[in-house]
Amino acid sequence: MAPASKAAPLLMTHSAHPGHVLKLFAGSSPFQCDGCRQYSDDERWYRCEPCDYDLHVCCALLRTYLTHPLFPGRIFTFLHRPPSAPGYSCRFCDGCGDLVLGFVYHNAERQLDLHPQCASLPTVLAGEERMPILSEEAPVRGNCGLCGQGKNGRRGRFWCYRFNYADGEPAYVHVACLMELRDQGTLQSAPSRRSGRFLRFCKIALTVARVAHAVTTMDPVGFVTAVAGHP
Repeated sequence: MAPASKAAPLLMTHSAHPGHVLKLFAGSSPFQCDGCRQYSDDERWYRCEPCDYDLHVCCALLRTYLTHPLFPGRIFTFLHRPPSAPGYSCRFCDGCGDLVLGFVYHNAERQLDLHPQCASLPTVLAGEERMPILSEEAPVRGNCGLCGQGKNGRRGRFWCYRFNYADGEPAYVHVACLMELRDQGTLQSAPSRRSGRFLRFCKIALTVARVAHAVTTMDPVGFVTAVAGHP
């Protein structure tokens, strides 16, 4: 499997769907990726029309092996399905904390798993005014600006993006909440707080979500548009 490219080719083949050519498709219909099994409303994905087979762009163009700065010294191997192991009835992504149902990056030594989309997220949004940084777990103080849960919540021990307001006060958002925001493209699932500070948080979080979306769909135009629209 070739390394992921910044430019997604129009046509490709994939080991998970041998013998058929996948075409880069553009549309607006929600779909379930037949690789990672996660739902999405990406504007671009790979599709085999006769088989009704769909793949996220980031799932289609995966490297066989990767390392991740939040797991230094660990090598992750791409697998078509989660591995079975004693004591593991199901697998959870060690990035976002959600279930792993299909394509996965796996580290056998520590039994670590990452969704392809989580593994593709930028660790630092360089050039961003408030410099959102991907962190291994939620900070001890404060709550996620979207779900309102803190360190002791279910998502508190998984990845989050941390950044500062213009006045220097810290804020963060869980990666899992960010994925939900990214896929919805709205703030409808956010808590019913409408203070000026909360609305500023939502603008920053939505910008980070759009950048994450552009990175995982390998859409450089979307990346530039998201950053340019940063409040």
